[in-house]
Amino acid sequence: MGRFCFNCMMPVNKDKCGHCGYTQFNKTPAHHLLPSTILNNRYYIGNAIGQGGFGITYIGRDLNLDMTVAVKEFFPNGYANRNNNASPEVEVSGAKNIEFFNSGKEKFIREAKLLAKFSGNKSIVYVRDYFEENNTGYIVMEYVSGETLTKHIKTQGRFNPNNLLDKMLPLFSALGKIHKSGLIHRDISPDNIMLLSDGTLKLMDFGAARYINFLDNHTMSIMFKPGYAPEEQYRQKGSQGSWTDVYAICATMYKCITGETPDDSMERAFKDNFKKPSLLRPDISKEYEEVLLKGMAVYKENRFQTMEELSAAFLKATGKHYSDLSENNSQNSYSPIDFENDKTEFYSADEDDDTEYYEETINKQSDEEISNSKESTSEKRIKKSRKKLYIILIVIIITAFIGFYYQYEKSTYVKTPNLVGLEKAKAENKLKAKELKFIEKLDYSDTAEKGDVISQSPQKFRQIKKGSTVVLVISNGKLVTVSDYKNLSLSKAKKLISNSGLKIKVTKRTFSEKINKNHILTQSPKGGTALPEGSTVSVEISRGKRKYKVPNLIGKNYKSALKALKIFRTEIVYEYSSETENTVIKQSPEKNTRLTKNSKITLTVSKGPAPTTPPATATVPRVRYTTPTKKNTQKSFSGLNIDS
Repeated sequence: MGRFCFNCMMPVNKDKCGHCGYTQFNKTPAHHLLPSTILNNRYYIGNAIGQGGFGITYIGRDLNLDMTVAVKEFFPNGYANRNNNASPEVEVSGAKNIEFFNSGKEKFIREAKLLAKFSGNKSIVYVRDYFEENNTGYIVMEYVSGETLTKHIKTQGRFNPNNLLDKMLPLFSALGKIHKSGLIHRDISPDNIMLLSDGTLKLMDFGAARYINFLDNHTMSIMFKPGYAPEEQYRQKGSQGSWTDVYAICATMYKCITGETPDDSMERAFKDNFKKPSLLRPDISKEYEEVLLKGMAVYKENRFQTMEELSAAFLKATGKHYSDLSENNSQNSYSPIDFENDKTEFYSADEDDDTEYYEETINKQSDEEISNSKESTSEKRIKKSRKKLYIILIVIIITAFIGFYYQYEKSTYVKTPNLVGLEKAKAENKLKAKELKFIEKLDYSDTAEKGDVISQSPQKFRQIKKGSTVVLVISNGKLVTVSDYKNLSLSKAKKLISNSGLKIKVTKRTFSEKINKNHILTQSPKGGTALPEGSTVSVEISRGKRKYKVPNLIGKNYKSALKALKIFRTEIVYEYSSETENTVIKQSPEKNTRLTKNSKITLTVSKGPAPTTPPATATVPRVRYTTPTKKNTQKSFSGLNIDS
């Protein structure tokens, strides 16, 4: 297997790529897979090319097919950890986090299966493979060469409205087919649509996709991108369907045409200061604009309900023809937006003040009547007084109306309080006092204390309707990197772990021939892992070397005694005695003494009775030494009492 550039996946022979100029030894973040990692015995991994709240996408190489691919890894931010210097395995700590992670991984694999159903459609990213490895899930997709609409707008500027529609029509058709299969995307935005080198568009990232039937009967998670998500996505039980994607695709077109992100739908639901595209883009036709505005109506009942309706309306408004539309699409499904029943309001470049206009009209009429009148002075005075009275009455009525509207607004709408930095309980009390609901999302923070509010949506001092929901991001504490405590004394490890904001738990004590007593044998998780502050590090402690009881060997045949002393070093001394030859008559140390493996034991063995006639020459008693063999180093032995 050759080497490939971590940036473009072209073959390289040197540290610097000759195709893109990338240097192969740039630093890789600790939680990313290391470049050159092989997944599923097939996919060569390069650099990360994107990262979101639930996953990391890498450029890769399919070694079997010899082609560049994109590999998406399930890696939910704040729940998964990895130290790539130690292992590619993803680690998750805490029962609740593990439950969330496993559930999310199942949904992640389901995303691959959903995408695979539409892999033949040129407007949808093609799924090649999916599998589980490193305690997480992976989706292998075609590598799309191009740029997101967001990047294109930044570098190349806005799109021409009609040219944009030509590119969008195949995407409308693809979304229509997705909706008919019972799915909605729920995360359409300029970040998730790629503009390819041939000028076509491709829809990416189905991580938020859900079955429509599932949406109708269940409380939904909050999934939204401000500016592109309709108001029903801000509500847990908001009715979501094909009309949800209609809003998002039209908001995406608004961004592409005007260069500005649309106002957030939750703010529009209160008071809509949404600018018509024609104020930012005068070359857009009135018919085109009306279709776009109806697709972005705040409330779903005022929108086109399906992509087919949206396509038909655009085609009628522009006079275009598109062969891929369904035969059942009716060109008559389009009708101009009903501004009388719709709750959307717009800025106008030529609005006038109604009160001033009314007063000017009356005064003009008064002047004409005075100049042409031949009535008496008293009649003129009476008429002039009446006119003044009319004006006063009108001013009073307008003032009363404004006062009534203000009181109505005051009683129905409230300003969101400033909750950032408050404890969760205090923030909750403030929201209850304003008759507002809230949804809690957890995230880690290096600055905010655990349980404090990191951010809120809508932001502070925004006017929203009573009973609305505010999203609170609550600090789950900060992440702490675990050190390597192996071979440290328990007392020192306790001090270090406590000082880092973590807890320690001794789960087991085990004999060890190498690690001293009361020192750390193993730990979980491993060093380098990032854990939430307050998490527990489990450790196994050494009990030191195991000690064994010395058996009573006196009176035994020395061969039997040696079998009982397999794990000790044995010294044998021979002496004359009245005991039978080869019988142990003494031992040192004595029975029941506790010794570690390989300790020395001396046995005195009888040579039998001393001879009556001394030998002609003196002899030195024989001494025999034995040492434990590899075979003799087992943990349980016949005739040997082990101190456990």
